Amino acid sequence: MRVVKVTLTGILTVVVATVALAAWIVAALAFVRAWIVANRSESFRALGFSRYVNWLGSLKHMPLEARAHLTLFFKAFAVFFAALAAALVVGVATARS
Repeated sequence: MRVVKVTLTGILTVVVATVALAAWIVAALAFVRAWIVANRSESFRALGFSRYVNWLGSLKHMPLEARAHLTLFFKAFAVFFAALAAALVVGVATARS
């Protein structure tokens, strides 16, 4: 029988990876939801093909209902990158110990 040594850095790595994965999933779902809600708007659909090519420029034309989902997307994306930074810190701390 193999004994697995559980360390604090191992636990932190699992927690940070779980947070990063959850934030990525929430961000993806929020963006898809914002896009679906925005495409229901006639004024947003009037942008035509440019809403796909210049999607960053088309964000300002999204209706208010879609912007709520877009806000969640940006917050989840920020949490994802914060979790990546935390994973980097944990990795450096583990390598030095």
